[in-house]
Amino acid sequence: MLAIALAGAYVFITLNLLFGYTLLVLFYPQIKNKQHTIIKSIG
Repeated sequence: MLAIALAGAYVFITLNLLFGYTLLVLFYPQIKNKQHTIIKSIG
């Protein structure tokens, strides 16, 4: 049961990271100026 939960969480997190990365690549030129400080603090 715990292994299934961990695997599900891992897949969920991985998909979210891939989705977020894709959005970042696609929309980075548009949001670069607005969220420059936010991205800089995260990175």
